Amino acid sequence: MAEKEYIEREALKKKLGDLHFPNYGYALIAINEMPAADVVEVKHGKWKYCCTHNNKKYYRCSVCHYSYLIYENTQYCQHCGVKMDGKGDL
Repeated sequence: MAEKEYIEREALKKKLGDLHFPNYGYALIAINEMPAADVVEVKHGKWKYCCTHNNKKYYRCSVCHYSYLIYENTQYCQHCGVKMDGKGDL
């Protein structure tokens, strides 16, 4: 099964308006009648070195700034749930 993609309804309306899309009114009706998807926005961050205590390195979440003793390949912040892949505005 193909991976689903989601778009912002208001961004689509604006784009169609900017393009002077023929039958713009009918397109708006169709867009407004589509049910909204149940989607959760994924936030991205990265681990930043914080300090060393008892020969163990602690890292701080770039989003919530909470510090942890983390292990290799920890993919999510245990405090705020951010995905630690280094993407996004940090």
